[in-house]
Amino acid sequence: MACSSCGSGSLRTFESETSIHFPRLRDADKLPVVVCEQLLVCFNCGKAEFVVPQNKLAQLAKSAAAHGD
Repeated sequence: MACSSCGSGSLRTFESETSIHFPRLRDADKLPVVVCEQLLVCFNCGKAEFVVPQNKLAQLAKSAAAHGD
């Protein structure tokens, strides 16, 4: 597998816990959506990627729609 940004083969997968927050001040009271997935990191350029699971994606979409985002 090659990095989608720089083409390097110097990639490694890590276990990850990522909190996704809504950026606006009006959303400060919203709880973050925590996603625990594998994170693919390129040691050449530093790009990192993960896939948001379907259930968390639906949670993000529902919350965004409720706030007009």
